[in-house]
Amino acid sequence: MEIIYNPNLVSRLKGKYLFLDTNVFIGSLFVPELLGLIHAFKENGCELLTIPSVLFEFTRGTKTIPEYNRRVEAVKSICGNNVYPIERHLGEFNDFTVVLQHLKGEMDYTEFLLCASVYKFQTAKIITENHQHFPLDVLNREFLITVDNEKDIRNYAVYGFSLEKYNKAGEKILNSSR
Repeated sequence: MEIIYNPNLVSRLKGKYLFLDTNVFIGSLFVPELLGLIHAFKENGCELLTIPSVLFEFTRGTKTIPEYNRRVEAVKSICGNNVYPIERHLGEFNDFTVVLQHLKGEMDYTEFLLCASVYKFQTAKIITENHQHFPLDVLNREFLITVDNEKDIRNYAVYGFSLEKYNKAGEKILNSSR
């Protein structure tokens, strides 16, 4: 198994908030190298977080309390108690919500909330494998992390909010909706 990423990745994300998507937790269960990279982020001063809907997705399908608890503990082993309740702030994001719904109307709720998280904390990043779910109209794909396990190749990416892209996209959308 091999993991490939920019050698400056860890140092360039030093001290950042990193919101982890469901597939990062799934990958960390099966790819020790990915888990090692996640721990390198933490050791380099990154604050690893997730959101309640990611925790729900990651525990979905568990059939027993012990199985559910093992999944919750897997998240806690990475993020501690850093499950950020972004839903509390949705009233602050009306313009952002309209722009995102216009750009990506069929976006899943969890992906919307992750985008809202980096909108709220504009220096924060998202790490995900679901590239088609995150609109490059308002985000920059900053780094790729490739995991080659000889059966298949998995590509994770680090996304950051782009105020410039958002303002450009939002200008047309919001002016026509007022």
